[in-house]
Amino acid sequence: MDPITVLTLISTSVQVAGKVKELLDKGGVTQQSLETAVPQIVPQLASLGATLFPKVAPEMQTVAAASATFDPNVTKWLQLALNKLLTPSPKLVVDGVYGPQTRDAVEAAQKKLGITVDGWAGEVTQGAIQAALAKL
Repeated sequence: MDPITVLTLISTSVQVAGKVKELLDKGGVTQQSLETAVPQIVPQLASLGATLFPKVAPEMQTVAAASATFDPNVTKWLQLALNKLLTPSPKLVVDGVYGPQTRDAVEAAQKKLGITVDGWAGEVTQGAIQAALAKL
């Protein structure tokens, strides 16, 4: 990607971050709600979602990318939780970046918990992780 495209993408992301976070905080984010609220960033989220979450249903990849990208506090919680839940610990750096190592650890947790293995810690996965941690 050329530098101008990267700068434009960063600028656009900063401009829409508040809107995306607001949608996430309300819950029930959908492809349609993202297309309505932040249409300028949906193509990039779709591309990121397809890359980071290839096992997620295509209609949910954009939502998965939005939640992973624009909610770093949830990702930090997730990284801490996975470090506690999984044995051996994946030793994830708690940095709020939902990258390949976090995705792989999520898949390991999903397998352990007997839920759909797709690498995205959506509501079902987060709930299962919270329930498993409560039993520790």
